[in-house]
Amino acid sequence: MASITRDIRQDLRERIELATAERDGKHRELAALDNHIQNLQTVLSKEESAWGTSLLVPPSLLHPAVHPLRDILMDLLQDGGIWSGAMLARYAVKQGYNFGTASPGRATHSTLISMARNLQVLSVGEGKWKILGSSHTEDQTLEGAGE
Repeated sequence: MASITRDIRQDLRERIELATAERDGKHRELAALDNHIQNLQTVLSKEESAWGTSLLVPPSLLHPAVHPLRDILMDLLQDGGIWSGAMLARYAVKQGYNFGTASPGRATHSTLISMARNLQVLSVGEGKWKILGSSHTEDQTLEGAGE
């Protein structure tokens, strides 16, 4: 019995054509990515020139140990109680903290957010805060501070 062979040359030509088209598409994708990277590098270079060495975060927040409002708030929060932001702001005012033109409530809230990010305090909801690790409940909060 004689073996019958099939001519696969046309099939191979078609596969080569498809693979070449796929390769060309990948080259276009790579060229587009190279262009995108170049554009991003250009924007970054302009941004770095524009910002220079200016800090996006005030130095006092970069070094929380030298942040006087943080220290005042920690003094009160050390008792382990749950304190409202308003009570903490009033306490800071009574302690003589100079808020300048800033709203005491907003400045206190911003500082508490920063302290929470540094894992120093915990928001317990409804604008109330406690020192991280404290097991006190709201019932144990000092009553004399008034809200």
